[in-house]
Amino acid sequence: MATDDRLTIWRHIGAFVRAYKPRWRFCVRMTAAGLTAFAVSRFLDIPLQGLWVIITAIVVTQMSAGGSLRATLEYIVGTVGGAVYAAIIGALIPHGTFLSEAGILVLAIAPLALVAAFNPNFRVAPFSAVLVILVAGQFGEGPVQASITRSSEVALGGVIAVIISLVVFPERAHHMR
Repeated sequence: MATDDRLTIWRHIGAFVRAYKPRWRFCVRMTAAGLTAFAVSRFLDIPLQGLWVIITAIVVTQMSAGGSLRATLEYIVGTVGGAVYAAIIGALIPHGTFLSEAGILVLAIAPLALVAAFNPNFRVAPFSAVLVILVAGQFGEGPVQASITRSSEVALGGVIAVIISLVVFPERAHHMR
C-alpha cells in the first residue's frame, strides 16, 4: 500500500472520529464507569461480582455530567423507594408459598407501578421491589437486609458514574453537538 493511500485512510479515520467526538467520549466514559465499578466491587468484595454496582454505573452514565447526576438521583430515589416499600411489606406479610409470594408481588408491583405512572422518578421502583422480595430468600437475607444491600449497591454505582462523568471527558450539555 502506498504512503498516500495510508495517509488518506488515516485522514478519513480522523475525520470520522472528529465528526462523532461527543459519542466517542460517551463511549469511553461509560466504559470507564463500568470498569471502575467492577474494580471497586472486587476491592470491596461485593456479592455477585458487584452486578448492581456495575449495572447502575452504566445505566446512569449520560452524555453530559449534569445528565449523569440527574439520572443517578432519579435512579437512587426509585430504587430506595421500591426497596423500602418491598422491605416493609416483605417483613409484615409472610410469603413462604407460591401463592403468598405471588400475592406479595402484586402488592409490591401494582402500587409502585401506579406511583411510577404519576412520577417517572419512580420507574425503577417496581423492579427494585421485585428484586428485594425474590432475591432476599435466595441469599438467605430478609427483606430489610436485601433492601439495604440493593440501595447501597445502587448508590455506590451512581456515585461512581457521577465521578467518572466529572473526570473522564466531562461534557456540559450545551457544548454537545
